[in-house]
Order: sequence, then C-alpha cells, then structure tokens
Amino acid sequence: MKGSLQCFTVLLLSGLCSAGPAGKEFATAFMQNYIEDYKGSSFKIEVASPPTSLQPTKVKVTALGKVYEKTVDPGKSVSFDLPKGVEMIGSKKNLPTVLIEASQEVTVLSLNYKKETADTSVVYPVKDWGTEYFIFTPMSTAGDRFSKEFSIINYKEKNFGVEVYLTGPVTFQRQKYFAGSKLTIDLLPFESVQIQSQFDLSSTKVISKFPVGVLSGHSCTKKYTGCNHVYEQLQPVKSWGKEFIVAPLPFHKDINRYDSLYIQTSQFTQVKVIQTGIDFLTLPMFPGQSLELIVTWPNSYYLSADKGIQVLYEFNGGDIGKKQYYDPFLFTILPTDQFSTSYSLEGQAGFHNMFVMVALTKDLGGFTVDKLPMPLKIEWHKVDGTEYSWAEVLYGTGASFHQIAHANSPFAIYSIGGAYANGYGSPASGNPDAPECPENSHYEVCGRGCPATCEDPEGPSMCNTSCVKSCMCDKGYVLNGKKCVPLSQCGCLYNDKYYKNGQVFHPNGLCQEECTCNGKVKCVKFSCGPHETCEVKNGVRHCQAVGKGVCTISGDPHYKTFDNSLYDFQGTCTYTAAQGCYLEGTRLNPFSVVVENEKWYAMSNNPKVSVAKLVAVEVYGNTLVLRKNQAGMIMVNGIMMSLL
Repeated sequence: MKGSLQCFTVLLLSGLCSAGPAGKEFATAFMQNYIEDYKGSSFKIEVASPPTSLQPTKVKVTALGKVYEKTVDPGKSVSFDLPKGVEMIGSKKNLPTVLIEASQEVTVLSLNYKKETADTSVVYPVKDWGTEYFIFTPMSTAGDRFSKEFSIINYKEKNFGVEVYLTGPVTFQRQKYFAGSKLTIDLLPFESVQIQSQFDLSSTKVISKFPVGVLSGHSCTKKYTGCNHVYEQLQPVKSWGKEFIVAPLPFHKDINRYDSLYIQTSQFTQVKVIQTGIDFLTLPMFPGQSLELIVTWPNSYYLSADKGIQVLYEFNGGDIGKKQYYDPFLFTILPTDQFSTSYSLEGQAGFHNMFVMVALTKDLGGFTVDKLPMPLKIEWHKVDGTEYSWAEVLYGTGASFHQIAHANSPFAIYSIGGAYANGYGSPASGNPDAPECPENSHYEVCGRGCPATCEDPEGPSMCNTSCVKSCMCDKGYVLNGKKCVPLSQCGCLYNDKYYKNGQVFHPNGLCQEECTCNGKVKCVKFSCGPHETCEVKNGVRHCQAVGKGVCTISGDPHYKTFDNSLYDFQGTCTYTAAQGCYLEGTRLNPFSVVVENEKWYAMSNNPKVSVAKLVAVEVYGNTLVLRKNQAGMIMVNGIMMSLL
C-alpha cells in the first residue's frame, strides 16, 4: 500500500481563529478498561505547557486523596502516573475524579493503558464543558463480557437532577431502567458516575443544570481483530461544528475491510457528504440520530452541515502484515473552526507513533517541528471538491514530545499509534497563540519590569528589570493586586495605611467607626450588634458573632434540630439538612449542609431503615465532603485529607 505510514491527519485553514483545549482547571476520570486488575495497567495524565508560556508552570494533580506536583517549562511536557484505583469499575456513582490545576494555561492528555488494550483522549478544561451531550458507544462482536460505557464528571458545584435519556437498558444502583426511560442523577462536588450496558447507548442524551464533562466509549470493543478499550471526551452540543475533513487510515491489508465514521445530530439537520471519486449527496438527519459512513483507503471525506454535528472516527482494527495487527481506537474529528496554529504532540511508549495532516493546498509549506523546519518529505493527497489536502507522517517509536506549528495558517493534528494487538488515537492538543491575559491587559514580548500600581501610579523610579515577557495593563489602567483597574478605581491611603477600593474597615480598636474606601475614605459612627464583639480575626478587625446553634444527625438516622426537637426520618434521597436563609443585611456567612441517604443493607437484604451515605458542607467558599466507610478522612475542595 503506497503511503501506508503509521500516522494520522492535520488540516490547515487560513483565515480562521485558532482554538485549542488549553486551560488552568481540568477534571477527568478513567473508565473501565477491559477487566479489573488486568496486567500491565498504567493510568497517566500528560500535561504540556505551550511555547508562549511566560514562565515555568506549576501543575497539581489530585487523585484518590493524593496530590502530585510538578513544574513544566514552556514548550515541554510532564507525565503523572496515577494509582490503579482511579479506574472506574461497573455502573456506580462516587467514583474517582482526577483534578488537574495549573498556574498558567496548559493542555492535558489522558492515557488508559493495559497490556494489549489502550486508548488516549484530549482532556478539555472545565471552562469548555457544557450542559447538553449525546453519547456514542461503539458496537462490538466481543460478546456480553464487555460493556458499552460512558461517564459524567462533575466539578465544584452541586449538580442535582442531571437527566439521562436512555436509548438502551441499564441497571444503576440496583434499579433497572429501560430504553426510552429517564435516569436522574444527583452529583455532589467532584463526583463522577459511570454507566455501563450490554446494549447500544448511542444517542443517549445528557442534560445538566451546571456544566459537566462526559467520556464515552467501550470497555473492550472488537470488529476485525482483538478487542480494545476505546474512549473519548465528548464535546458539548454548543461546541459542535459544521465543516469537517476526514482522512482514511491505511491499516487494512484486506481491501474488503473498512473503518467507521459516525455522524450525530441534536436537531433536524442537512448534511452534505463528498467522498473521493463520488458525487456529493445530501443526508437529511433527525434529532438524536447516529449515522455510520464507511471509510476505505484511500478515500477521504468532506462533510458540511447547516447545524452543528458531532463526528467520530472508529478504527475497526487492521492486519498490517507479517502477522502484526493493530486493535481498534476511537477519536473525535475536529470541526475546522477549532484548528490552531500550534500543537503539542505526545508519542506513547511501546507504540509506533504517527500523525495525519490535512491542509489548505496553498499552505502546505511552512511547518516547523520543535521550531525547526519540518525535515520530512510529505506525500499529500487532495480532498475532492475542496481546497484541502491531507498527509500521513510516521515520527518514531517510543515516548516522545514535539511541538508542531505553522506560521500563520491554523490546522489540526490527530495523534495515533499502533502496537501488536493495541492502538490509540485522539486529536493532538492545540496550543493557544498567546498567553491568556486578565481583563484590561495585553501581552507584550518586552514589557516594563516594574509596572505602575495603585500604590505607585508612576511606577518605581528604580527598577532592575527593564524588559520582560508579561501581561501589561492597558493605557489608563494600573495594577490593583492582580487586576488592572482605572486610576479612578484605585484604593485609599488612610492613616498611612493603604486600603483597596471598596474595602470596609474599622480604624480604631472598639469598632466605633466604620470606614469605606471608594476613591476616598468615608467614615460613619458604628457599633457591633447585641450578639457581637469587636475583635481582630485573620488580621482584620470587625464584629464577630457570639454564641452558636447546633443540630445533629446520627444513627439510622436520628435528627436533633437547632431548637432541640427530636425525630427519625428514613428517606433515601439527597436532602438539604441545613442552609442559611434571609442573610441579606446581616454579617452572617451563607452555608449549606447536604445529606445523601441510602438503605442500610448491612442490616438486612431488605432494610426498612436508612443511613447517611455522604455529607457535604459548603461554607466560606469551601466544599467539605464526608463519606461513609471513610473513617478519619475528609475531602476538602476535591482533595482527600486525614482527620487523624
């Protein structure tokens, strides 16, 4: 097969804004791969820093209550090996959520690996999550031993009433749900849920109040070769695109074998399809439809739609000769409006690593690899009916990291790899063109080392740093803490002490006067309330509440309210046990206590009493979670800590 390199596709389009899955906050999960405790498991988070980063980036990954921290230099990557307990097994809630936080924007890739079964996925930042998704689960000839599966990942907010409109039957929390039914799930902060079924769940619709992340795939799917775990993080409906280029993969020695391209819709949609050597046709599709197209070498596809669509490529496994074969993998085809001018490319250990490029034919030159001209001779193939071409590039065996860029033409790279009885695939991670700067500021390659601030509007007269790459305040703005504000919004100097704009303070020791900084200081007579005392707490003097109210929940379960009333309640749902109300005009802090109860199966197989499964407290901007059977442990803002 001429051009049969082990790689996948890139697309170059001029005139488009670059985009990429870069961010500072991420959350993901690892769905079930093959069978539990299978040999050679490896669960990795790979984090890349864009070349445009201003300085080394601090990265923190939290998994199973443990915190892993590393620093990554601009244009480089780091890898985090996670314990095998992060793998989700079965249809369950309260499953391990992995958190990734960075001091600057980064891109993230996940690898779910076991011997002869693996896949990768781009991890999208929380800011790119959505509230509406359509699930895709591949069909398989591997039998009922393995499951179609998807997972829903929640972040910091309580996300009650997540609605799942099922297209196939599932069993969840000992209850059976049939095709066409609605499954409603309450997700507490940092909770994940995995749903599995022996039946096709494609086009299942997920609707949530707050944004969630969604993974979808199969624990071990099979068509032509052995079975392989496949998964992708799906994009929400709001991010679906209308134009796609699809290049074929050359891994089928048998010309009668093919790969599968899936198109999914959320509303009535007209999809125009052009395949190499075939006149175009228009496909009318209805809401929630999932349509399969056949992909054969060397025929590419051009798709365009009048509404946003989701497009996924499933490599069905292929015999590459010499008794070698690659197993299936799954990846998202990016719409053309999500292309970037720079990509981070992760080569995986133990694989023949490849990528495929698709570009505007007029822009096929100008690529760089690690800032050097691309040295490879590339054989390009034109896409019929368009101005695009595609190519495939083999770039090495084993773990590696590269930056691929074009000077001025956005493009997309799909990173794939093959090994005996294994394979992986996903879009490469697109880098942002420049660092993200706060509001009212901009990026400068040679900015002032000592910028003007509210405390010193002219800037220090003596500055040892004259030229730095940094975000600088726009004209007419100065730094106030970490924000750029107009000079008119700067704080106040009062009794030789600087106060931020809007800050309320008590200048004397008895709280007899309350002052507010709004450009200038204004003070009024003041006194604390009847149940308050004037004290300094955390370096700030203000009125502190005296006294407290206590309520308790214990046993199976017994309640004692704030007014000392006693009663029992055997419900098995999620309840708000306590919450601050009518706090406006007071100095009290809002709070909430949520309790999730379940039947107490430790008592009997058909218990008549319930017990608290989980307690979540939100107060002072923090979320604290206590779970049954985790004595001496508490989760604080997604991080597991010991109380002992």
